[in-house]
Amino acid sequence: MIEIKPTRDASMLACLNETAQNLHAALHPSIFKKYERNSVTLALADMLNSAHYEAFVAKMNGIAAGYMLVLWRNVEENAFHNAYSTLHIDQIAVLEEFRGKGVGSALMHFAEGRAKNKGVFKIELDHWTNNEKAAFFFRKNGYELVKERRMKILD
Repeated sequence: MIEIKPTRDASMLACLNETAQNLHAALHPSIFKKYERNSVTLALADMLNSAHYEAFVAKMNGIAAGYMLVLWRNVEENAFHNAYSTLHIDQIAVLEEFRGKGVGSALMHFAEGRAKNKGVFKIELDHWTNNEKAAFFFRKNGYELVKERRMKILD
């Protein structure tokens, strides 16, 4: 059984973040730092002090299996676009031993329900193009590619 609850426990979230942080550091070492528990804990605690961020932990049989950090955004109307609200999934990670057991999908469905309950009908997220497992997971959960961002690292 998968249970999802809100959390403000930055230390626990930091532990759950390790695999994802190290994956990003391996994929893009010029951008991402290797996991360092104390600094990640402090960064997450700082984020959770903002009214715009919320974190949720997924437990399977009482064991923390994954987490999700979301950012609520209100974008004001301007000359180029209409005003809109969105839930941005800033971070999502599932521990290796719990992958393929529905934990990630449960977190995604939870986010969708949370957004609908707040009257928000747009969820955004991003992932690195070469993270093919993430791309597959998000496609499987109904998220479509709507914008591409390109980068060039200069010598």
